[in-house]
Amino acid sequence: MIIKMVLSASIIALSTLVGYLISSSFENRIKQLNALIFAIKIMDAEMNYSKNYLGEIINKLALNNDETIGIFFTNINNALNHSFGKDFSHIWNDAVEMTFKTGSLSKTDIKLLKDFGKRFGKIDLQNQKNIFEYFYRRFDLQLEEAINEKEKKSRVYRNLGVSVGIMIVVILI
Repeated sequence: MIIKMVLSASIIALSTLVGYLISSSFENRIKQLNALIFAIKIMDAEMNYSKNYLGEIINKLALNNDETIGIFFTNINNALNHSFGKDFSHIWNDAVEMTFKTGSLSKTDIKLLKDFGKRFGKIDLQNQKNIFEYFYRRFDLQLEEAINEKEKKSRVYRNLGVSVGIMIVVILI
């Protein structure tokens, strides 16, 4: 009898944990989008006001960000230092693929990030400012979508984890 209770509690706990892990991906997406928006603002300020070069900006972002976004800019920085003659948009695209292939960002977020890399640093400063503003707004819309998605789906996955665990226990008893 005690073994059944322990096993039942373990099954419910594990299925609840799975539900919470799935729901945490929604929160991670929000964190990553906020960090990307912040990074775009920093890139804009560094280019337009500090007049820093692209390599300096990427290096600062690599050093001043943690977790996934820091890894992303570190990958770009390493590629810039070791890939002579390679186009920046290819380096950016490779870093996006390498960093976010198993992350929480949606396919639309990743496509938007790749599009930003294609346009970043290829035009004069005034038009670059417009590009920053455009992508800042697009990422802000993605952030709103992520928040709405989290509100709708996060609770569902947590409750589903608990429910599945209870259902398994009921079936086994």
